[in-house]
Amino acid sequence: GQEGVTRWETSMSIIQLLCAGVQDYEFFLCPGGGCDTAHARNLMLHECITRTDCGIVLFIDSDEKFTPAHVLRLLSWFRYPDIRMIAGLYPLKGTALRWSYGLWHKPSTIHPDLWEVGEVSTGFLAFQTSLAEEMIHKNPETEYEINEKKFRGETGYELFAMGPIPAREWIVDGVPRVFKRRMPEDFMFSLRAADMGITRYVDPKIQLGHI
Repeated sequence: GQEGVTRWETSMSIIQLLCAGVQDYEFFLCPGGGCDTAHARNLMLHECITRTDCGIVLFIDSDEKFTPAHVLRLLSWFRYPDIRMIAGLYPLKGTALRWSYGLWHKPSTIHPDLWEVGEVSTGFLAFQTSLAEEMIHKNPETEYEINEKKFRGETGYELFAMGPIPAREWIVDGVPRVFKRRMPEDFMFSLRAADMGITRYVDPKIQLGHI
């Protein structure tokens, strides 16, 4: 949330998760926020990598309405070694119903209960910490020096970034087309994963509220 402050709905969901008696996982809460969503995600990821031994990073946006069951179902997919990133779905803001993924989706032949998608939104996204570390190794140009007081002088990586990228072929509405595209921060992360050969999954049975 803004400056790391959560909505009351989010706080209640977190309290319910902590009271659920979950013994299979240990959770480390890493709040973040500010006007620059991409930078906030990069700083939260930096904290997870440098301050914890977490094996999985899970982003939950402050305007997503979730339950402990959603969290545990999403994390349960990591029992399959080939799943390295997976997201739940929530409706995007607007008058028409559009779900939180980009470009295309198709049923997975390996995991029939999942969809493979072109891009995942980050509002309820989980991925292996090792995936981020491999992404850093493959994208050294994303390195920068952090200026925020908490991590000042440390080396961060802008894996989540917004802006135009060189022209490439995109499949839009089933039609391939080459053009230069401006990327939002979540789809940029998906693009980096795709370039590494990582399948982007969503679980269509995880349908969250979007406040």
